[in-house]
Amino acid sequence: MRCFMGEGPTKDEKLFCDMVRECCTGGIISGKEERLLKRFQLKLKLADQRANQLRKMVESDLSIAERELEYLDEIKFALQEGSISDGKRRLLNGLRQGLNISEERGSFLEDTIKDPNSYIARIGKHL
Repeated sequence: MRCFMGEGPTKDEKLFCDMVRECCTGGIISGKEERLLKRFQLKLKLADQRANQLRKMVESDLSIAERELEYLDEIKFALQEGSISDGKRRLLNGLRQGLNISEERGSFLEDTIKDPNSYIARIGKHL
C-alpha cells in the first residue's frame, strides 16, 4: 500500500485507509459512507488535511488497479488466438500508454497472465 510518506504509518492511519478502501469497493462513496468516514476520522483524531491526503492516496491506488484490470482484460482477449500479432501489439502498447502503465509494468502483467499458475492468470479467467 502506497498510503504513507516519510516515517512509518500510524496504526490509526492504516485503519482509516482500510476503511476508505472498503467504502470505495462500489466505486463511489455514498453519503452514508461519507458520514461514517467522517465519524471514524474524528474517533481516530485525524486532522482533516491528513484524512484527505490519505483518501486521495487510497483512491489513486484503486484507480491504478482498475486501469491494470482493463489492460489485463485486453491482454487476455489478444491471447485468445495464441499469440499477439504485431498489429495487436501496437494496439496494446497504445492502450497501455493511454492507461498510464509503464512498459515494465505492462510486460510484468502480460508475463504474469501467461503463467497459468499466477494469481493474476487465475483471476483473469473471471474477467
